[in-house]
Amino acid sequence: MTRNELYSLVWTKPVSKILKEYAISPTAFKNICKEHDMPLPLNGHWSKLKHNVQVDIIKLPNPSNNCPVSFDNYLSDKPDTPQARLYKLTKQLLNETSLNFSVADRLSKPDALIIDAKRELNDFHKKRSFRTDGIISTSENQISISVAKENIPRSQRFMDAFVKLIKKRGHSIKINSSTKIIINNQEIVVRFREIMKRGQHPEYSWVSKIPSGILSFRIDSHKTAEWRDSEKRPLETRLVDILAKLELVSQDMEAYQIMLEKGWEEQRIRREIEEEIKRKREKELLDFKSLINSSGRWHKSESLRNYLDAFENKAREKGNLDENIMEWLNWARKKADWYDPFIESDDEVFKNIDRDSL
Repeated sequence: MTRNELYSLVWTKPVSKILKEYAISPTAFKNICKEHDMPLPLNGHWSKLKHNVQVDIIKLPNPSNNCPVSFDNYLSDKPDTPQARLYKLTKQLLNETSLNFSVADRLSKPDALIIDAKRELNDFHKKRSFRTDGIISTSENQISISVAKENIPRSQRFMDAFVKLIKKRGHSIKINSSTKIIINNQEIVVRFREIMKRGQHPEYSWVSKIPSGILSFRIDSHKTAEWRDSEKRPLETRLVDILAKLELVSQDMEAYQIMLEKGWEEQRIRREIEEEIKRKREKELLDFKSLINSSGRWHKSESLRNYLDAFENKAREKGNLDENIMEWLNWARKKADWYDPFIESDDEVFKNIDRDSL
């Protein structure tokens, strides 16, 4: 920037915001202002403005000395801060000779989106977009513009320059109920509007919201950002700032999307591991139950055979081992073989019986 632009900057924006925007320390900024003999607002300046108290503006000494001012030597030692990234990207864009950051004084060869918007805005009397507060808006299927009648030409020139700049940069615009700038497959919602203020309604006695004449360009996706007209810096001078911020927002959105997808992938892998552990646990539990059942059946079948041998011996000792008892013993030993997990002989009567259920 130039010395005069730095002067405009320090008198239109508090130092605290400048430090964040350019990622420099208070000491560094103080040295820059001292080096360029830059007067700064006195304490309480911004508070007085906020409460509509008159303030004194110190004139810039030797305004003809409009030398360039560089923050490069004073940048934060943390290059990954949003402010430092934004400053670096802005510089890169300004060095792109193919990009035009100026807004023409008259509309010339407008983009098709602007032609469509112009037709809508100029025919506002027949459209529902006309509002009683004096604001005229484009339709949902057109590029977003909402301004007072007298600012229609200016809004068209600005948005035409913006659209051409976006397309020249290789980005695209999507209109679908809102205006979206597509950068790196990220959709960023934007709108151009006129700021409203409280004032006397032109036709009625009450105080209401009326157009302020201050134009604004706003980002409504991810983290919101807004640029407004100021006395020293009209909106037309902010195209490079807007483009840099849009590209930075797209990078942040893309990084956030990658982070989400990484998190989703980690959750998917974690769920798969948990499900595999669950399946393995359930299988091993079933196998162990089967082992317990088999062990129990073996012990029971051995115990049953021992009992049958003892029963046969007792019957023989008593002399009552007849054919009926021998038939029963044969039947019982076959059932023991059917129940024994090492034999599991076939049995027509017990064919559909679950041995483990006994």
